[in-house]
Amino acid sequence: MPPPAIEAPVRARLGVSALFVVGTAAYPSGALAALGGLAWGAFSFEADVRVELPIEGRSEAGDFTTWLFTFGATPCGHLDMWVLCGAVRGGALRAFGRGVADATEVTTPWIALGIRAGLEIPVGEPVRFTVWAELDGVLTQTELLIGAARAYSSSPVAAAIQAGVVWEP
Repeated sequence: MPPPAIEAPVRARLGVSALFVVGTAAYPSGALAALGGLAWGAFSFEADVRVELPIEGRSEAGDFTTWLFTFGATPCGHLDMWVLCGAVRGGALRAFGRGVADATEVTTPWIALGIRAGLEIPVGEPVRFTVWAELDGVLTQTELLIGAARAYSSSPVAAAIQAGVVWEP
């Protein structure tokens, strides 16, 4: 008679990270993120919140500022230190003109689907150093007009690289 199967326990996951992001604002930007989730066996599911730093831009129509606030959900598979995830992100993209007579302000939905790949490197139980890259297809588009001129249009593709820590007790 074979021994009974041992099920992997469900574990909590908590983490923080810093990111370098392109394609979400007028210029590359930095961001901070926090995550929480569950892991069991070779799988995990995380929910995160990401806040990108405001970025100032310039166009022929005038100066403007953009920033992005998102929530994300990432189901992941783990193989040793390697991690591969799907990503769903949603939030609000805010853009506004500055220093012009007809300063427009817009806050629009920002929704993206993507893929994430990276490493989780143990640095002592239960802490891991994480590095990953994410590529997103943006499903929503935002335009900022100053007067009748377009000052900013959001990109259909966004990418991020991340470094952080995950605690998995």
